[in-house]
Amino acid sequence: MTTSELIRRLENKLRPGGRDHEILDNRSDTPFSQKVRNLVSHRRQGSGLERIGFAKYDANKRGWRITRAGRAYVREVRAARSNFSSLHPLTE
Repeated sequence: MTTSELIRRLENKLRPGGRDHEILDNRSDTPFSQKVRNLVSHRRQGSGLERIGFAKYDANKRGWRITRAGRAYVREVRAARSNFSSLHPLTE
């Protein structure tokens, strides 16, 4: 998956609003898309996705591949969110 495709998919899924959705001055992108692009530029630094082993970036294909560790982390987060939701149901 290319970074551009990742941005589109995340925008559709997360629906960023407010400042994250506004075009930056003197640029053609939003703060949200810049954050996603930073996944590439910071991938091997600190808590970058590649450094912590959750994804691999293929520079030739200009795309990402999630690793087994990344998939396991997604499953853990989903389970935690599900458990939290069942313990704290939303009320109106």
